[in-house]
Amino acid sequence: MATKYWIGTASEVAQVDTVQITGYDAGTTYILTVGGVTVSTIGTTDANGTATALAAAWNASTHPYFTGVTASAATDTVTLTADVAGVEFIAVSSVTGASGTIGAVTSSTANAGPCDWSTPENWSDGSIPGTSDTVIFADNAVNVCYGLDQSALAINNLFIQQTYTGKIGLARNALVTTADGETTVSTKPESRPSYLSIDADVVEIGKHVGTGSAIGSQRLKIDNTNTGASTTKIFATANTGAETNLPPVRLKYNSTSADIFIRGGSVGIANDQPGETAIVGDLYLNGVNSNVYCGDDCQIQTVVQTNGRSIIQSTTTVTSIDLINGIMSIEGDFTATAINIEDGILYPNHVKSAGAAITTININGGLVDATKTSVLRTWTNVNLSVGSSIKVNSDIVTMTNFNDPSGQYTIQVS
Repeated sequence: MATKYWIGTASEVAQVDTVQITGYDAGTTYILTVGGVTVSTIGTTDANGTATALAAAWNASTHPYFTGVTASAATDTVTLTADVAGVEFIAVSSVTGASGTIGAVTSSTANAGPCDWSTPENWSDGSIPGTSDTVIFADNAVNVCYGLDQSALAINNLFIQQTYTGKIGLARNALVTTADGETTVSTKPESRPSYLSIDADVVEIGKHVGTGSAIGSQRLKIDNTNTGASTTKIFATANTGAETNLPPVRLKYNSTSADIFIRGGSVGIANDQPGETAIVGDLYLNGVNSNVYCGDDCQIQTVVQTNGRSIIQSTTTVTSIDLINGIMSIEGDFTATAINIEDGILYPNHVKSAGAAITTININGGLVDATKTSVLRTWTNVNLSVGSSIKVNSDIVTMTNFNDPSGQYTIQVS
């Protein structure tokens, strides 16, 4: 176990990959693919001729996925060389039809540069992080753009302090073309991984102990691939994200034992783009300036909010939701087994296409406003206490069992 600090000081080296035509057939199409876009050639003369034709097809493409890399051919092998040192590319090979074969794309010279996680010189002790290490980002502004697929690496701790102002991950809607990750082609989406995928037991973001004001990073995209227990604590984030209408911290998870504590800042869970998924255990929101936004395909077990603002979505049953204070909106198609409201404002907009959206809701204080959507839904048990308020259209929301307070109280109907 070692402690590694990100320093981002490596020199830039151009990536070189090779791929061999291992079996020639005139009826086979030989294909190279980058980000789902392909170039190809039919088998030509022999393996050597096919390699030459495939390299020519690559160089003839005007798509930005290909124009930043130059192809050449020697005998039966195509060589791909990055035009800009320090800019990673990811190509895969395939064939279709007849009996021809092609080898895998392999690296003869790995990409290297100050923004590549996999470059040893970017780490404080000159070696990349290993199993059970602690990784720290602090007092630094160098981005991490490449080598982001570290999903096979299991570390103990990932600490990203508020004094780190670089970006980790890539924007999904623009193709990076420079080693520092700051120049992009906005007409094409990013073809490489945009999240740092890593297995971490503990993630801490935004802690700052000391004098002065630390502003944080405008883009931290972390996909925690840990399938066991993990803890994430968010103390603070940058005020705004690098991408318009997206929070500066964006996270994904893959475990019902992944617990998240958000004490400040703006955090998105699987909300960077449609179709992202996340499996989360318990979500705690307890800072007055904390905000969390859950994407359409989250799976969450329980939620406790003592302050802040949240948009909660889930594709599976949420066992319990406790709103102590703050503002919460619930969206999606799922059942909330138990909702307890002590104060604040709840907008229960979620439905359940087959069954009750809420099994039991205890309204002990605050306001429950169910008038923000006109979708029909059912609440099985509604328990209303003195000092609480509810706004509901009875033509829209069916309350199977409405239990009013005991003793004297006032009903206001508008």
